[in-house]
Amino acid sequence: MARPRLSSKETKFQPSRESARILSLNGGQHAYLFDDKGKKHHLERNSEEFLTLCQEQNALLDGLIARDLERLGWDDVLAKL
Repeated sequence: MARPRLSSKETKFQPSRESARILSLNGGQHAYLFDDKGKKHHLERNSEEFLTLCQEQNALLDGLIARDLERLGWDDVLAKL
């Protein structure tokens, strides 16, 4: 039986529910939004498509999108949800 390898990772396991679903790009002008299937969408923050996708994913993911918007300080988008 093989001996288990020791890992040098210092980071702890992060459940997928705790990972960020929205990543800010270009100083907040654009964002990556990860949907419920893990697909990455590159969208402009002020676009109608971004808002629609945020609304859909927030309903599917039980408020995780609203949590990420709040963490980023994007109150203008959060108010539209």
